[in-house]
Formats: sequence, structure tokens, C-alpha cells
Amino acid sequence: MVVEAIRNDPEWKNGDYEQQPHAYSRMVPFIAIMVGSPEKYPTRVEADAWYERMTKGAYQRADANDRLYMMLPATTARLLTSRRLGPSCS
Repeated sequence: MVVEAIRNDPEWKNGDYEQQPHAYSRMVPFIAIMVGSPEKYPTRVEADAWYERMTKGAYQRADANDRLYMMLPATTARLLTSRRLGPSCS
């Protein structure tokens, strides 16, 4: 799900972006919901504030390519890196 969100984001540009694409930062709250408890933020206002903090924090601190390669099997990540950066990087 995370890999597809990043790779299908037009802002990702096959990893050659100049500004951080937004797809991963938008996924972070959903991942947190899947592994956490929604009871922490019982009201809509609290939940919206939490969502904004999560997306803003992920956008500012997380790199889409780092997350993509972290989620992919090591062999696939090496293949993608060598294709994008050239044979001298493999």
C-alpha cells in the first residue's frame, strides 16, 4: 500500500523529485490508525488536529525514496537504484 502510494504519486517523478512528494505523508496517519488505537482522539476536532500533525511531520521529516526502499525487498531496491543512478552505483 505504501509502495503503491509513493510510486503512483505524480510528484514522485520516478524518484527524481526536487520537492518531497505528498503521497507518503498522507499515508502515515492511515498506517498509524491500522496499528494504533483511535480512542486516543475521540472527537472530530482532536482527530483532525492529530491528522494534520501526522501529515505535516511526515512531510517535513520523511523522504519518499527512503521509505520506498525501506518497504521494498532489498534486491528490488538495488535494481531500482542501479537503473536510476547508473551502473557505477550498484
